[in-house]
Amino acid sequence: MIVVDESLLCENVIIWYRLPPRQLPKNRLKLWKGKVLRKGLTIVFVESLQEGYEGQTEYVAFGDIVSIE
Repeated sequence: MIVVDESLLCENVIIWYRLPPRQLPKNRLKLWKGKVLRKGLTIVFVESLQEGYEGQTEYVAFGDIVSIE
């Protein structure tokens, strides 16, 4: 499990993350790119920067975040 420094998560930060199993991703290892819009206690609300998914939003758990740019 990758642990990210939660103090680095703030608005407009770019993150790379994986979709959780409950979303039934076809490729669990695929990385998704998003921009943090808001931060909660254990999740962030992101806007997708992934080609073909630009502008879509979703919640991402801290545990699903792989890296922070």
